[in-house]
Amino acid sequence: MLLRTGGSAVLAFALALTVYAGLALWTTAAVAPYGDQVHFLIAADALAHGRVEATVDARIFRDLIGVDPSPDDLATHVVLTPVGPRLVQGYLVPLALVPGWIAAGRLGATLVVALAGAWAAAQTFLLLRETVADVRARSWSWLAAAFLAPVVALAPTVYPNVLGAAGNSGLIGLMYAPSAYVAVTSANTFDVPGTGGVIADSLGFSNAMPRITYSSSYAPVPPASRLTG
Repeated sequence: MLLRTGGSAVLAFALALTVYAGLALWTTAAVAPYGDQVHFLIAADALAHGRVEATVDARIFRDLIGVDPSPDDLATHVVLTPVGPRLVQGYLVPLALVPGWIAAGRLGATLVVALAGAWAAAQTFLLLRETVADVRARSWSWLAAAFLAPVVALAPTVYPNVLGAAGNSGLIGLMYAPSAYVAVTSANTFDVPGTGGVIADSLGFSNAMPRITYSSSYAPVPPASRLTG
């Protein structure tokens, strides 16, 4: 259906979620959560119990990895602060994982990331629909973006990459002003055009670099901003 009619964002979301959730089931059964993943999960457990102090819980670590934590695990993932030990990587990812962790442990947390990946895939579909006229080209581009590396490899993990992609893609199509001038004040000059969040004739940025204006009349400019109507 995607190749013939172009489908819909709902179909894209459902297809991506089916694939990512299936991979999440397989990953949690077959692969240990190495690297930062185990520490994100331990932090999610602490937050679920109302604690923010970062520790390397030996019981959870052993259950997830199969070995005891080493001193290096504490040294590279926990930092001492005036208010107590805190997770080096921060708490945004563990906080997002809490509902899934409470519901179904590591599998639930991984499904949260799979859900975020499906959301990002649906937003990518919306962006391609606005920028690529040819249905087959658009569909193949979306399939490649959604089901090839790196997304398909990261969707069934609890690394922050897919969660970040879901957050950055959330603005796609939120502001659609094909004949308007949109001024954006941001510390990151490329934040909005990089995500496709604003589709407009021209964009002006300040408060980050010397003033830069993106316009449909010259490059560099996101393809979507060349739309007129």
